Amino acid sequence: MESPHRPSSAESVSAKEEKEKPWKYIGYKVFSRWVASDPALFVVRRFATLNARVALSLQDEIVQLEEKLDYMDKTYSDRNTLDAHNGTFRDDPFCGDDDRQTLIKDVLPEKLAKYNSFMNGYSQLVSGGSCKPDDIARVRRWLRIIRPTAIDERESEYIDHDDDLISVHPMSRSPGRNFLEKVAFGGFRWSPWGVPFLKNWFSREAPKNIVSLKNEDTVWPNNQRMERVSSVMISIVGLAMLIGPIWALAYIRPMEYRLAVISGFIVVFFVVLAITRSRVYEALAATAAYSAVLVVFLQAGVGTSM
Repeated sequence: MESPHRPSSAESVSAKEEKEKPWKYIGYKVFSRWVASDPALFVVRRFATLNARVALSLQDEIVQLEEKLDYMDKTYSDRNTLDAHNGTFRDDPFCGDDDRQTLIKDVLPEKLAKYNSFMNGYSQLVSGGSCKPDDIARVRRWLRIIRPTAIDERESEYIDHDDDLISVHPMSRSPGRNFLEKVAFGGFRWSPWGVPFLKNWFSREAPKNIVSLKNEDTVWPNNQRMERVSSVMISIVGLAMLIGPIWALAYIRPMEYRLAVISGFIVVFFVVLAITRSRVYEALAATAAYSAVLVVFLQAGVGTSM
C-alpha cells in the first residue's frame, strides 16, 4: 500500500532533477519538516509593529467608552439633574439601548474581553525572547544558498526581519553544543561549510515520508548526540580545571610562578562560568569557591616543599 504522504514516483526523481526544480520536489513539504526537526529553526515573525498598532486601537476604543461612562456619571451626579440613585446596579433608573447599564453590562465587557485576550496572547508570544543570530543564519542559508528557489522569494523574505523574529519553542543550548554545531555545520569564518565527517556524525537521516532525495546539503541535526558529546566535553574541561592545578603545582617551585598558575586557572574558570551562566554574581560565587580550593592546593604544595 502506497503512503499517502509520498508519491510512488518519488523514488525515481534524481538529485539533478531535484536541484533543477526544487520548487516542485522540495517546496514547503521538505522545508516545513526541516524547520520542525529542530526547535531552534522554527522561527517566525512576531509582527511587533502591527500588534502594537492593533493594541493601541483596541485601547483607544475602550478609552472612548471610559470617557463616555465618566460623562454619564458626572451628568447624573450634577445638582441640576433630577435626583438619581448612583449607588445601585439593580435599580439604576438610567437604562436603555445607549445608557449606563448597557455600557457597563454589554459593551464594555465585550471590548475588555477582546483587549485582554489579545494582550495575553501577544504577551505569551513574545515571552520566549528574540532568536539567536546563528539560528536565523541557518534558516537564511537554507533559503538563499542551499535551496534558493524551493520557497517563493516573496514568501521567504520573512527571514530578513531579524529584529522581528522569535522562536516558537525556544531551546536552551549549552555553549559546548553551540560550538560543536558551528564546527560541524559551519558558522565560523574559517569553516563556513563545516567539517564533513562531523557533519555526517552529528546528522540523522531525513524522514522517509517526504520527498527528500539525496539532498546532502539539507542537514537534519541529531540533537541527542550533540548534547551527549557536549556534556562529555564540559565534564572533561571541568575535571581538567580541578586536576590541572594539582599537577602544575607539583612541578613548580617558585611561589610567584605558582601564584601565576593559580591566577590563570581562576581567570579561565570565571570566563567559562560567565559564558555558561546568566547571572554574574553566581559565577563570582562559584569562582570564589574554586579559588579557595586552589589556595588549599597551594598551601599543601608549600608545606611539602619546605
